[in-house]
Amino acid sequence: MDDAEKQLRDLDEKLGALLNERVLRQVQRASPIEALGRDLEAGRAAAEAAGTGWFPSASLRLLYQHLHGAVLERLKGLVVAYLGPPASYTHAAALQHFGFAAQFVPLTTIADIFREVEAGRAGSGVVPVENTTEGAVQHTLDTFIESTLGIGAEIALRISHHLLSQCERLEEVEQLYSHPQALAQCQRWLAAHVPGLPQNPTSSTAAAAELCQREPRAAAIASGEAAALYGLRILASQIEDFSQNYTRFLVLSSTAPPPTGRDKTSLVCGIPDQPGALYHTLELLASENINMQKIESRPSRARPWEYVFFIDLEGHREEAHVCQALTTMRERCSFLKVLGSYPQAINVERKGTGTR
Repeated sequence: MDDAEKQLRDLDEKLGALLNERVLRQVQRASPIEALGRDLEAGRAAAEAAGTGWFPSASLRLLYQHLHGAVLERLKGLVVAYLGPPASYTHAAALQHFGFAAQFVPLTTIADIFREVEAGRAGSGVVPVENTTEGAVQHTLDTFIESTLGIGAEIALRISHHLLSQCERLEEVEQLYSHPQALAQCQRWLAAHVPGLPQNPTSSTAAAAELCQREPRAAAIASGEAAALYGLRILASQIEDFSQNYTRFLVLSSTAPPPTGRDKTSLVCGIPDQPGALYHTLELLASENINMQKIESRPSRARPWEYVFFIDLEGHREEAHVCQALTTMRERCSFLKVLGSYPQAINVERKGTGTR
């Protein structure tokens, strides 16, 4: 072993010891669970400050997220439910947020994930909520109305789809499987390269890849990880119609994270059926200088032809101006439910991987 190699081994030993000490000290804190959110944000801030060195700040942020997952694993054995099977895009998002220390449980439907967390069998859940080209995931929004769970965090990933199959050539493919949103995100490419190929919806992109193991003439739109896991060829790469294709995921939680200074608040509300009701409700946000990032309407399950509104706004519910706006909005709404205040996500490039 030469001197340079010995120096690297010494550094590796020191790095391992420091990482172990970091996790140990977090576990030994008086209130480790409540402090985790603040400590993670402090780590991210330190990563940004150190990002001008040889180690990129994005990689440092991922390191702090893995440390976060390791602490939770030591504290209570973190179980994370996600929309499976393994190698789904939601699985990739869950790994991105919690790191590899958690125990990940794949489930078949979004409703199953909510139930698993509500019952306490999983400490957290990860569900898709919105795609930049196909819009909102309606099942996720609808389930929030009745659920007791809140939003603890959000994750944003760039989605890049691949065409996977056992076939050696595109001309051999007779059936196509994928999640409906993935199929919709690739319609231009499919029309240009496989016009008329039967398209079959599945519960997730990973389920489509799993199915292709049993059908030699089938193809799936899924991630690169799915190709490796299920032993499939990649017949075509990055077949999504738009390069700026991101999916946003939400982390289901029964605990609320503290303010970080760059937060988002999500809520759902009902508006009285009268002229100007929506305008007079939303003007409260403008009067408090609060930026509304999104509004989405969904049919109310209480009465036919009435609607509820899902709203995302900048700021944390504990900030004075946000708290004031929410208090006044409650007086003008038929109902208002705050789904959560949580740190805004940082977009992460993941070529060859994706969302659901």
